[in-house]
Amino acid sequence: MIRGEKTLLILQLLDQGLTNFSDLLIATITTPKGQQGQIKFKVAKFQRQRENFRIDQAKRQRFYSLIYKLKRDGLVDLDKTATAYQLTQKGIGMISKLKDRLMRKKSYPKEIDSSVNIVTFDIPEKLRGYRNWLRNALRALGFRMLQRSVWIGKIKIPQELLTNLDQYKILDYIEIVSITKSGTIKNID
Repeated sequence: MIRGEKTLLILQLLDQGLTNFSDLLIATITTPKGQQGQIKFKVAKFQRQRENFRIDQAKRQRFYSLIYKLKRDGLVDLDKTATAYQLTQKGIGMISKLKDRLMRKKSYPKEIDSSVNIVTFDIPEKLRGYRNWLRNALRALGFRMLQRSVWIGKIKIPQELLTNLDQYKILDYIEIVSITKSGTIKNID
C-alpha cells in the first residue's frame, strides 16, 4: 500500500458525510493490505446490515491511533453534537495533496520503441518536486541519464505520463525528440 492511501480514503469517506464511526472502524481493520478499494464497499455493506464483529485489540488501537493523528493534525474534528467526525478545511486541502502524492508514485507501462527518444527538461527550482518525480518516472521506464536533465532510451513515452505532465503544468518545460535514424548513436538499449 502506498503511504497515505488509507488516510486519503478515510478523509474522503468523512468528506462524503459518513457519520457512523463504527462502520468505518470495522471496514478499515478487516480489509487486508493492498485491498483498500474494498473499504468503501464494506462501509456501505455494514450500513445496510449491522453485524457484530470481534475486533482484534491491536488493529483497533492502530485505527484509533490514525484517527487521533488526524484530529491532532487538525484534519478532522468532532461535530457540534460530538457524535461524528467531520473534515476540517485543512482536511479538505489534505485530500488533494494526498491524491497528488499518490498519483506521482504510480508507475507507467513500459513499451519498447524502435526509435530512440530523448527527453530534455528545464524545470524551474520552485517545481523541484515535479523535476525529481520526472527523473524517477524516466528511470523506472528504462531511460538512461546523459545529463541531469537529458534522458535517452528506446522506450515509448506513455500517454498517461504526458497527461500527468500536463496536469502538473510542467509540459512547457519539457522537450521530447524521437530519432528514427541511428546516425552516430548506435548502442542505445
